[in-house]
Amino acid sequence: MDDTSIFGARPDHLDQLLRLALEPPEGEHDAPPTVSLDSLQEKPGGRIDKYKLLQILGEGGMGIVYLAQQEEPIRRQVALKVIKPGMDSKRVIARFEAEKQALALMQHPHIAGVYDAGMTLTGRPYFVMEYVKGMPITDYCDHHKCTIEERLGLFVQVCQAVQHAHQKGIIHRDIKPSNILVSLQDDKAVPKIIDFGVARAIGKSLTERTLATEDTQLLGTPEYMSPEQADMAAEDVDTRSDVYSLGVLLYVLLTGVLPFDSDTLRSGGIDHMRQVIHETDPKTPSTRLTSLGDEAAKVAGRRGTEISTLAKHLKNELEWIPLKAMRKERSERYRSASELADDIENYLKGEPLIAGPPTSLYRLKKFVRRNALLSTAILTVAVTLFLGLAATTAMYFRAERLRVKAQQASQQAQQAAEKETTARAEAERFWAQAEAASKFLVKDILGKEAFVEGPDSDPYYSLYLVTEELEGKFVHGPLAESIIREALGEKYMDVGKPELAIPHLERAYQICLHTLGPDHKRTIQSTRPLGWSYVALGRYDDALRLWNEQLEMIQKVYGEGHRLEVLFMNNIGNTYTWAGKYEEAEEILVKALEINERALGWTHFFEIGCRNLKNLVQKYLAQGHYDKAAPLLQGVVERQILRLGETHRKTQESITDLINLYEAWNKPEEAEKWRAKLPADGTTNGQSQNTSE
Repeated sequence: MDDTSIFGARPDHLDQLLRLALEPPEGEHDAPPTVSLDSLQEKPGGRIDKYKLLQILGEGGMGIVYLAQQEEPIRRQVALKVIKPGMDSKRVIARFEAEKQALALMQHPHIAGVYDAGMTLTGRPYFVMEYVKGMPITDYCDHHKCTIEERLGLFVQVCQAVQHAHQKGIIHRDIKPSNILVSLQDDKAVPKIIDFGVARAIGKSLTERTLATEDTQLLGTPEYMSPEQADMAAEDVDTRSDVYSLGVLLYVLLTGVLPFDSDTLRSGGIDHMRQVIHETDPKTPSTRLTSLGDEAAKVAGRRGTEISTLAKHLKNELEWIPLKAMRKERSERYRSASELADDIENYLKGEPLIAGPPTSLYRLKKFVRRNALLSTAILTVAVTLFLGLAATTAMYFRAERLRVKAQQASQQAQQAAEKETTARAEAERFWAQAEAASKFLVKDILGKEAFVEGPDSDPYYSLYLVTEELEGKFVHGPLAESIIREALGEKYMDVGKPELAIPHLERAYQICLHTLGPDHKRTIQSTRPLGWSYVALGRYDDALRLWNEQLEMIQKVYGEGHRLEVLFMNNIGNTYTWAGKYEEAEEILVKALEINERALGWTHFFEIGCRNLKNLVQKYLAQGHYDKAAPLLQGVVERQILRLGETHRKTQESITDLINLYEAWNKPEEAEKWRAKLPADGTTNGQSQNTSE
């Protein structure tokens, strides 16, 4: 089905019906037409002002686009768009003027520019724009058999162009392959965005003409339409609607098919289409590819590869990106088109993804992947030794504190000396266990080349091997086993298998509990990955029970005001929010904020304070309390401006969040005030000119 049609009907038929319904009553026009429309319509070979019409490039419901020849002052071919005879109602002219003004506002190498505008002899407006002699981006990539990396490179340029439009206050609302043409310029593929016919301005009007309400019309293309745009509530659409459409475009570039089959989507009418967009989650790109049957081989061939290679390419990381962009809830998508482009760059560079799981093990894996196998082995050993060194150092300082107390209290000197000796022996024992863990990883596992693809292409084969080798290996070195099991648990979380991570993380916690005791810092910290694995499976009660017990232990051991206390309170507050227990979430997050400001202070714990405030903001947004969320988020921005500077990346991200909040709250004036603080070219500095974070 043609992606310019709407629910199976031709656009010109629908527009004529809408015109009949929306045109003002007879008599509002100066005079009714007295000649046929065909006699008023220009033909190829004719002229409009100084432009000679060569051929028709396209025809929509309200206008015709001609390929025209400009003779002066520059001789060049241009695209000339003019309203059809008989379609010049106030509503259509207003939309036509809006498109012209939208294009005129933008100057970007990947957006078709406007050259000229005027009126025909019959009084119909037209405008002249850059002629893009190219193919739709998907057709271009398939025709030239572009690789995945080449497709991602073109997509990044499209994202940058969309970001430019957003910074100019323009939402495209109809991003799809036919509106992104790719042409060769100096043997280089250059994409350009065209057709801003249904674009919408953010917080300002594109034209002074009165535009009739569009809440009964579906503007855009359903296959690429976000849930909020499908609601036909124009005021509720913001820049993240274009981010959704970009996610669909990326999905098609990767798999060759739409997330939702077009015929199925449109088969049940508008209500069915809206229900699918709102409630049905798209299949992962790798799953969608393998479900194509014989067609999958053709898709892979157009990408210059085989089915198995392409499916492996799409697995995990690469498919996280379009799925995050296409989240149903806007707050869960990328904040902007530029952030989406940044994550594509992260993937191409082998760096951690914004869309990826935020675990330290995942980030470590990304670093190791960019190096040789030898670096992997060395890094594994280094991590193990670092854990052992950290534990040994902590135990050493504990022994030193006991020694000082023994000197100050002579009556307890002998007892303190015995405890000191015990602590030192414990430190030496743990060091030996850490060394044993290192030898186990290097000789028993890496020495056997276990980190290779296993039988039946099992991607988790290496993890199974480690688990089998681990059983009974450290009977006399349980702390070393806890280190390895925690690493295994985080690896399973990394590949999206929390159900397999939990047994290892629970065992690591139990080892620390019985070996080091419930009040040891490592025992307490071992509950953080375990709690997150419970959260990943929706076991909120288990996570809350575990973390509340640890919070009591932290308060008992360290007293109020310790950094660990605030971190665990934030974890608990977020979990309450996800579980829908908003009163409990607000109570603990507010208390954490009070402790942070009173005991920790913003000077030394600035980052955790900002995170605390943002967690509380997310809780209020989940309840729709914009009036409570806005001042808190604005407070974060103001603190970041003072501490980091206005152009710092984190400051700019918070400003973008604040703009989105005010737009969702329907306060365009406030959003526009903060938008003025974003740089015109969309660039930000990595750190403040005055102080680093």
